[in-house]
Amino acid sequence: MKCFLETERLYLRPFELSDAKAMFEGWTSDPEVSRYLTWTTHEDIGMTKALLEKWIADYEKPERLNFAIVLKEEGRLIGGIDVVGYLGGVKGIPVIGYNLARAYWNKGYMSEACRCLLDYLFSKGYAKVRIDAFKENKASRRVIEKCGGVYEGCEEEYLPLKDKTVMINRYVVYNPQKKEKRMLKLHKLSERIYYTDYEEERDRPILGYIKGERFSIAVDAGHSDEHLNEFYAALEAEGLPLPKLTIITHWHWDHSFAMHALHGLSIANKRTNAYLEDFISKQNEEYEKEFLKLDPSIAKEYADNKKIIVVKADLVYEKELLIDAGDVRVKVFEAISPHTDDASLIYVPEEKVLFLGDGSSGVFPTWIGDPDKKEALAKTIENLDVDYCIGGHWEIMNKEEQLKDLRSKEEL
Repeated sequence: MKCFLETERLYLRPFELSDAKAMFEGWTSDPEVSRYLTWTTHEDIGMTKALLEKWIADYEKPERLNFAIVLKEEGRLIGGIDVVGYLGGVKGIPVIGYNLARAYWNKGYMSEACRCLLDYLFSKGYAKVRIDAFKENKASRRVIEKCGGVYEGCEEEYLPLKDKTVMINRYVVYNPQKKEKRMLKLHKLSERIYYTDYEEERDRPILGYIKGERFSIAVDAGHSDEHLNEFYAALEAEGLPLPKLTIITHWHWDHSFAMHALHGLSIANKRTNAYLEDFISKQNEEYEKEFLKLDPSIAKEYADNKKIIVVKADLVYEKELLIDAGDVRVKVFEAISPHTDDASLIYVPEEKVLFLGDGSSGVFPTWIGDPDKKEALAKTIENLDVDYCIGGHWEIMNKEEQLKDLRSKEEL
């Protein structure tokens, strides 16, 4: 079906045969673009023309949505976005795919186009949309997160055109008008380590759980009491005892503002508690209004005049702390981080697991990380006997993936 959409900076229109030259020069011949696509790099423009002919013929199908992304100001074709298929038939779940010419990366164009197509699909009544991305495609992951994608899991997928199997991350974006009930998922990494999903729409990070023989420990309190109570419900559904101690990775609202509703005691480093104390000292109606404007996700978490309650941690440590939970030890220590200057890392040596919080990401709201601080954190991780690193707002990584992520160039 031919359809026309537009955003502030873009037109989304049907492809035409005359687009072949711009496509070939812009992205179909670029191996840096095609390495994260299901099809191979085009060796000549004839391959691009053949693909276009197929796409144009497919417009006869009413369910087929395939858009050329065009810059309004220049009239230049810079990429494409489409519904590659539907899970469970055309009335099921649409699956989005996209690609963008390398010259236009890191400018927010794909996030803008993706939101536009999502809005269109939601206006047609779809409750949710799935978006897939290669596991190592950090830039695509950021696009999906900006559009409210919720990580569902990672699966192997065979690509016949490339004759290889790759790991694909699955994400779902929910229609905000449908208000579908979302259950917080609890994932089991080992007999002692559990973690939740993250949710970008309300900036809800992964919450961790360490099961000890004497008592259990949580990593981070969550964005609000509602977030925390969903975590506790997920633990109880698995027959796991509620944590007696919750460790806060850093002061940011999405990790700490549910502390007032915790079961048991909370612990944070001295600098984290100072930041929380500073927020409390400034907290009034006007200050809260400005705080809610920091990011749309915060306004969504505290919609309908939900009260913002901020408290300091019950216990404070400096430099490092070793906790003996019975059959498992937990080392908490301060670390240099590109995200904040109050980062705490939580290391579980028996399980070879490191909880990072948001420690490996850049500074809010630009998400650009200082290279020296990224390297310092990478060296800290290198010196630990770690198999898995669990961050705040993305899928877990093995040690090699985490180091590669820290040492890669910014791709936001």
